[in-house]
Amino acid sequence: MKKLLFLFVAATSLLVSCGSDDNSSENATSPLIGKWEAKSFDYTVTVDGEIIEDEDGEFEIDGVIGTIFEFSGNNVVKITTFDEIDEGEGEWVTDEGTYVYNEAAKLITITTVDDFDGSLDIIELKVRTLTNSNFNFTISETIDFDDLEEDEEEEEFSEIVITMDVNCERKN
Repeated sequence: MKKLLFLFVAATSLLVSCGSDDNSSENATSPLIGKWEAKSFDYTVTVDGEIIEDEDGEFEIDGVIGTIFEFSGNNVVKITTFDEIDEGEGEWVTDEGTYVYNEAAKLITITTVDDFDGSLDIIELKVRTLTNSNFNFTISETIDFDDLEEDEEEEEFSEIVITMDVNCERKN
């Protein structure tokens, strides 16, 4: 389970974006432009369609609080997050990419280049609130164990979905 949560935190900490789509333009007057710091978050874990209650704190998700999202007017995003190498040890890292904000759909599409294999990772942030001082979004990550190689850890389930609601405040 710890490996699964590390994969999720790694995916969320590697947020960077991609440009495209003529319906989704960003301009310098958007309240999204600027630095945002993650102050709190809530999450749910679903295993094979069933919500799992985390009464014992089994799902430990680190590295979210304190993450900085910096959106610029030229569709570049920098994300600085704590990358835990070992338990209690790690470092702050900054990833950069591009993003597209579709204001009508309330969707930010971020594309990153995976440092391990060079593939593109596309992440979607569903905007819940965006004002001059608050930015709240939902992100969902699905891990399909049917797609894992046979030498990786075998589990009794086939799919885990982690959904996070992240609350950010503008950083001066």
